[in-house]
Amino acid sequence: NHREKEDLDAKVKMLSEEKSTLLKSLEASSVRNSDDKLRDELEHLQSSLHDAIKEQEANAARVLTYEESTTKKDEEIETLTTKLDKANDVNSELTDKITSLETRYATRMAEVEGKSNSEIKQLQITLDQANVGKDTFAM
Repeated sequence: NHREKEDLDAKVKMLSEEKSTLLKSLEASSVRNSDDKLRDELEHLQSSLHDAIKEQEANAARVLTYEESTTKKDEEIETLTTKLDKANDVNSELTDKITSLETRYATRMAEVEGKSNSEIKQLQITLDQANVGKDTFAM
């Protein structure tokens, strides 16, 4: 867009110079046909100059629109990056809590299993003693 603007500026300058040259030539010319021809050429150059100026203005408006769009996109990216950072922080906290709960659960299960095994052994001993007593009584 910047290059287009420079090209249009150069075109506008060239057309302005040609216009000035044609005006001088028109004033100096004494031949009517030549004068009419130069007027037509001048009108054409003025029209071209007007078109080039309009095109330059349209390009400037497009550049402004692109800049505004880019600014909005940058703001959206910044907002999404902030949200992602917050989500990553929450995820990290939750992962830490899950790990802690898993460790506590594993420890508790080991305690429960240890108690269960101890109770089972105690019941086995009691059963064995009862069986010995039963065998003794049966004799």
